[in-house]
Amino acid sequence: MPDQDAAFWIAAHEAAHSWWGHIVQDGEGPGGVVMSEGTAQFATRLLIEKLRGPQPSIGLAIRDETAYGEFRQPSDEKPLAGTYRFRPGDPVVIYNKGSWVMWMLMNHMGRERFFEGTRDYFRIYHNNPDHPVVHDFVAVMRRHAPDTAAFDEFARQWFFGIVIPEYRLSDAKKEQRGGEWEVTVRVKNAGTGRMPVEVAATAGWRWEDGKVSTDYKDARITLVLGAGEEKLARIRCPFEPQAVVVDPDANVLQLQRQAAAARL
Repeated sequence: MPDQDAAFWIAAHEAAHSWWGHIVQDGEGPGGVVMSEGTAQFATRLLIEKLRGPQPSIGLAIRDETAYGEFRQPSDEKPLAGTYRFRPGDPVVIYNKGSWVMWMLMNHMGRERFFEGTRDYFRIYHNNPDHPVVHDFVAVMRRHAPDTAAFDEFARQWFFGIVIPEYRLSDAKKEQRGGEWEVTVRVKNAGTGRMPVEVAATAGWRWEDGKVSTDYKDARITLVLGAGEEKLARIRCPFEPQAVVVDPDANVLQLQRQAAAARL
């Protein structure tokens, strides 16, 4: 797990500043520091995923998510585009939430388009005396979005607003139907924001040496839940499921993740 190898991920974060913060130096205004610290933490997760595999990458993300949920100051939290370096409560927004939002944006746009956008961002702002902040980054990335309306909605929520989903499960059941099993579970977003999120029925222990075990099985569906919205999920499985979990790959920032799983 990444928090058992702090030297590795700290070194990775600092190395990422060769790009985020040095090749492009962020601006001093609101949202500037996110473009060096949040982005460097995002790059750290990418490197861990590449070199160590999915389990340590997910572990780092959940570690950052847990710290954000514990140390944020909801009554005084600013959007990413409005953060400063020294305001109380800002560090977990800048580093932890900033990293997560970059990860979610990458998944939203698709990796190829996302990295096209970041290359464009570096090209525009390298040696540019107009040092960029979040607004500038979003403007560049929008040019590469496959759906600008969907991109604008994502940016409105995650860069310029303050939202945080909080998924809850209830009435989780499984039933055998012929040669298949069907899982039904009610999923509610008790928080805010509106994001597509995967719900998986699983069987077996998932991880072995940082990679997915050959004994692990899952079946997934995707739900989109707005604030306070609840839906009944139905998942068909060619195996007997043992548990159901929301967001198994840690792709959507949320509060109280442990409440978004249930045994069957």
